[in-house]
Amino acid sequence: MWITRTRAFLFSMVNHQHGLKPTKISINKSKLKGFFCDSTLGPTFGGNRDLQIISRDRKGYSELGFSFDVPSGQQTTHLAGVKKFTVTDYKVFGFYT
Repeated sequence: MWITRTRAFLFSMVNHQHGLKPTKISINKSKLKGFFCDSTLGPTFGGNRDLQIISRDRKGYSELGFSFDVPSGQQTTHLAGVKKFTVTDYKVFGFYT
């Protein structure tokens, strides 16, 4: 089930390895597929897996640019540096107004 929110965003923390500062990544208002809910997968953000965590396998996939905008001067792999990665820890927050 897709949950759409016009104010949805992803947040990238400091990445010392690549010298990146914290970045707020906004959802593209024309592609409002924000979050996909499926208890067998884990959290999925964006209509084409802009960010997906497969909980049971500790695997991650990230390629920004479908539902969430690529930060200025960055690549689609901004969040992890590569498309496929191993997840060591993650947190999902929700803000409701």
